[in-house]
This record gives sequence, C-alpha cells and structure tokens, in this order.
Amino acid sequence: MTGHVPNQLESWVNNLPKTLEKIQLEGKKKGELRTIGQGFEVDKSMIGQDENGEFQWSERWLVIRSECHAKKQQAGFLKRLENAEKATQCSIAQGKESAGEWEMRLRNNIEEQGLSKFLTVEVHEKIYQEKHYAKRGRPTAKTPYYLETIVEMSCRVDRQEAAIEAHQQLMGWRIYVTNTAKTRMTLTQSVRYYRDEYTVERGFHRFKQGSLPILPLFLRIDERIRGLVFLLFIALQVLTLIEFIVRRELAKTDENLAGLVPGNPKNVQTQPTAERLLAAFKELNLFIQRQGDDIVGHLVEKLSPLQEKILSLLNIPKEIYNLSFIKVRTDGEVDRVETNFDLAIAA
Repeated sequence: MTGHVPNQLESWVNNLPKTLEKIQLEGKKKGELRTIGQGFEVDKSMIGQDENGEFQWSERWLVIRSECHAKKQQAGFLKRLENAEKATQCSIAQGKESAGEWEMRLRNNIEEQGLSKFLTVEVHEKIYQEKHYAKRGRPTAKTPYYLETIVEMSCRVDRQEAAIEAHQQLMGWRIYVTNTAKTRMTLTQSVRYYRDEYTVERGFHRFKQGSLPILPLFLRIDERIRGLVFLLFIALQVLTLIEFIVRRELAKTDENLAGLVPGNPKNVQTQPTAERLLAAFKELNLFIQRQGDDIVGHLVEKLSPLQEKILSLLNIPKEIYNLSFIKVRTDGEVDRVETNFDLAIAA
C-alpha cells in the first residue's frame, strides 16, 4: 500500500465498527462453510478530472482481515524481531570503535530491517583504572606502578511492547476496492472472486513464459499477428478445458493421480496442470513402414494405466489411440485403407 492508504487503514482498524461481517467460504466437504475472516465496508466518493472537466464516481472500500494471513504475518514478524534482538545482544565493538559509533551501527542495522519502531538499543560505557606494579614480588609503598585505563562497553536491547502490539493489530488486514454495487457483489463474494483471480492470471502467464509463449514475435503484418494470437487463444481454451475437467472429475471421486511428476512417481496430485497431463503422452510413438506398395503403421507403445486413467477422466475413449493401419497402393495411388480407427491418417 502506498500514499495515504496505510494511514487510512490504521485509522479504520483502530476505530472498528461495532459489528463486523463474517466471511465464510465453502469448505472441502459439500455444504461445509468455514470462517476465514471478517470485515466491513466504507463508501467513498471520488473526484477526478480530465479534459472535459471534473467528474465523480462512487467506490466501495472493503476492509477485510484474514485470520490465516494475520497468523503468518505475526509469526514472521516475531521471528524477525527475535533474530534482530539476538544479533544485537551478541554484537561486540569493532576495533577502536567508540560507544557512540557502536550504538549508531547497531541502530542502523535495526533500521535496515525495518524494526526501529519496535527495538531500542543503548550502549553503556564504564571507565575505570587498574593499578599495575612494574616489578614482580610483593609490592611496598615505594614500588613503582602505573595506572591502566579500562573501558568496558555493553549494549542493551529493549522491546517497545506498545508499538509491537499496535503493529500486530494491523496484520491480516487488506483493502479491496470496487465500484460494483452491493446488489451485484457482496463482501464475501468479493473475497471469493479475488481468491479465484489466479485462475485467469495463469492463462495469461502461459502467453508470457508458459507453454504458449507469444514472444519472440517475428511477424510484422497485423493480420498475421491477429491470426497467431487467435490460434494461441484457442490453444489456451483447450488447455484450460483439459485442466478443468480432470480436476473436476478427481474432486467428484476424491481421487488423485500419481506418476505425473518426473523423477518422483509416488508424488500424487489432486489438481494436476494441463501441461503435466499432456506430458504423460509425450513418449508415445507411431511407427510407419513402407512394405513394397503398402504403408503399414502402428502404435509402438501400449497405453499405460496412467494414460488410460487420464483419458477416462476426460471422457475420451482409449480406442482413439488404436492407430494401426495399412494403406495398399496401386500405381502410386491409394487404392484401399485398412485401419482400426475411423479417421485414417493421410499419407
């Protein structure tokens, strides 16, 4: 959060409304509801300006606290606090470093970790003198001696409990902003839609660095670029559909798939990606051989149980991989095709 928003959030959290709306989402079991947090709404009127003058619109600021997110933030914050505290206590002055220089270095270290509001450090200096006799043996009143100045420094770290508690109160809170009316999207629905946003973003990620990269693009004609993007969108729809159907069917029967992760055949997945599902069919090979005037082809490998299971989840008959065929040629042209599947492969 940037600008005035963090201060605005702190003000709202420190002055919470009397009643907060519980946010409940569907659990793993059918009909189960689990409470994930609570929140409230703030209606704000916004003012903007463009070339046509000033204009206004209304926004709903949804202030929401996630219990799980708050616990993670608190655990991480307390761990950072503890590590910084231990590191400061174990620190020693370096070389001829004075008390002021040591204290400044410790404060800078704490500030670099963003903990200057929660930890204070003080360096205490104690100076005294010790008498040392110049000769060995039992000293007398006339034995020469010299005084050695001893400087002892120690540091003390204190926690600012009030600041720590106030900071922890802000953890887990987020602000969602929408101009959608309450009748179209409730507070709970906004959280659910936001949590499902990654499903859309994953599709666009496939265009950037995933399995359908659009770059590098060597086309210059606009029609060809539009055609390429159109084909990629069709491929994206196919990948999304494969992924959705398999995950839905696995959830219906509470099953999982093992053997999709290379090098780890025992790893089971309940939400496999389309890329891994398709990779399971990567090693299938179609052998085609010319025997005189005939062309013979057949699938070298048999479908594995994993491959058959994937086809079953997609409601695709396994016979689609029965690719054996014989093409009989007479006078250089195909005269007859003998095949085990309806769609013969053209030579």
